[in-house]
Amino acid sequence: MLRQVVGVDIYLGSRDDDEDDDDDEEENDGLQEFEKKRWNLNAPFRTDASTSRLRREQFDLINSRFLAEGINTNRWRPYIRELKELLKPGGWLQMVELELVFQSDNGRLAPSPSEPLFVWSEWYRHTMQQCDKNPRIGRLLGQHLQSEGFDSVSVGPRRLEIGRWNSGPGLLDTDIRATMSKTIETLLLWPCAGALAGQRPPMSPDQYRAMVQGAQTQLQDDSLRLYCQVYVAPFDAAVLPLTMQQVYCIRTQAAGGTSSTMIEL
Repeated sequence: MLRQVVGVDIYLGSRDDDEDDDDDEEENDGLQEFEKKRWNLNAPFRTDASTSRLRREQFDLINSRFLAEGINTNRWRPYIRELKELLKPGGWLQMVELELVFQSDNGRLAPSPSEPLFVWSEWYRHTMQQCDKNPRIGRLLGQHLQSEGFDSVSVGPRRLEIGRWNSGPGLLDTDIRATMSKTIETLLLWPCAGALAGQRPPMSPDQYRAMVQGAQTQLQDDSLRLYCQVYVAPFDAAVLPLTMQQVYCIRTQAAGGTSSTMIEL
């Protein structure tokens, strides 16, 4: 469980492929490479006196995604306000947040302590709140964006379907399920089974392994038709279900031409 978000990847210019950095180094495509920098996103940007500090009206497009585990509950509105200040006039902000509550399209996954995925989700919610994080922040994105003066706000949930019943292209079902399985195994390891010296963890290692293994077993059961909700801004209701490209690369038309400047958080 992250207690602080400090990692940000930035690139200036534009990019027309999704190749890995290693490939980019081998081929000179004439585009500017990634500049990787770090900030504490829980602190006001104006307090940063470093040479890499973020400046007002610097970006055409800001893409902020999957920060629920790192940004403090009361930091979200100031964070969004400061992102607005970083945008050039007419700039775009895109936001994506995953809500880690496993649901069943056919109702076969009951909200019951006998269901390992439900137990895992409840522990996730509990530990997030203990760490001053909001596990349901996706539902509030539209409200916060409107409160901070953004125009044309459109936020909505999309289903991230888990398993072979996913109607997306290619190996999407395998990719999503593998990612979720790793998330279940690692995300709560410290909050549930770790402790500082002299303290007792909430679970023993055996209890934690049993919870994780039970949840991962349910994750493999396609008859449950599992999904999670992903909250996306801007939201296009005509594009369903959610594809992996939309989850990880929502950066499309907003930046426009080659002179655009973008930051990914």
